[in-house]
Amino acid sequence: MQNNESQLAEPQLNDSWKQWIAINLMVGERPEHLIQILMQNGFPQEEAMKEVSLASQHPYIRAGQSLAHQVEKRNWVLD
Repeated sequence: MQNNESQLAEPQLNDSWKQWIAINLMVGERPEHLIQILMQNGFPQEEAMKEVSLASQHPYIRAGQSLAHQVEKRNWVLD
């Protein structure tokens, strides 16, 4: 018989989820929307807010956002 703790365990924010957060931030998705989706997938609000905040402040993510904006601008000029 399994104990109740293992049945009620919260999902782990693994690398796959962290990559999902990073990609979505880089393409301009609103942090609030990402937090909402994480919560819908069983993550506590506090953890979701913390991870999205940490990711949005990371220099790699900021560089990706800058690159995405440059590509958008280039595509606009080419259209």
